[in-house]
Amino acid sequence: MASYLFVHAMFGGKNDCKKNAERIYRNRTAPLDLFDDAELVNRYRLSRRAIQEVIELCRPELERATQRSRALNPDLQVLITLRYLGKGGFQSELADLHGVSQPTVSRAIGTTVDILSRKLDRIRFPKDATSQREVKQVFHALAGFPNVLGCIDGTLIAIVRPQACEEAAYVCRKGFHAVNIQAICDGDLRFTNVVCRWPGATHDSYIFNNSTIGSYLEESGGRNGWLLEIQDMPADHGWSPLSHPQTQGEERFN
Repeated sequence: MASYLFVHAMFGGKNDCKKNAERIYRNRTAPLDLFDDAELVNRYRLSRRAIQEVIELCRPELERATQRSRALNPDLQVLITLRYLGKGGFQSELADLHGVSQPTVSRAIGTTVDILSRKLDRIRFPKDATSQREVKQVFHALAGFPNVLGCIDGTLIAIVRPQACEEAAYVCRKGFHAVNIQAICDGDLRFTNVVCRWPGATHDSYIFNNSTIGSYLEESGGRNGWLLEIQDMPADHGWSPLSHPQTQGEERFN
């Protein structure tokens, strides 16, 4: 009998306490009400208007069909996801920042990313005459530069060290493991094309030459327009800044 009471006190009692533990409610934040426009961009990498558009896009599938008062609203689920995608970090830290638990953060990110992957089909390069004319007009209004279809550049996204047999291909010129991403945007800062399948050691010009946009511009022979870029893109399809501008016209070109 004494042995039974001892075992129950050591193990059974703990389980009873766990089952009867009082639920902890956290004070959830409301970032859209708390931060101004500049602070939202700094923390979530999107403007207030863009954030609200994403929320409305995801809202129908993020709304909880429950009467429970603590269901996580779509606004906070989207903001948690944007913070994670924009700045990374540990889920436990995101949970503390937004007044939720780590498992809640994990579910919110997974659900919201899945919705965005299915619905956010807006990355399209302008290939018809009407779309190209609109893009060119925006660039011309910005800087007086004619016939521009977009700005192109690459960026290195750090990744976890891959398997040894593939590691060398992913070590970028800056010495860390990465994926080399090529992106094109229009004059309104909207992405129109993204290539994200090449290891970090791959040269920018190689990525462009093996992309669908590279092939498209090659076939058109530059008749449809140009891309503006920083460096490393073949000169047949884009314009790079001058290294040592000498005249006012060259300064304006840059």
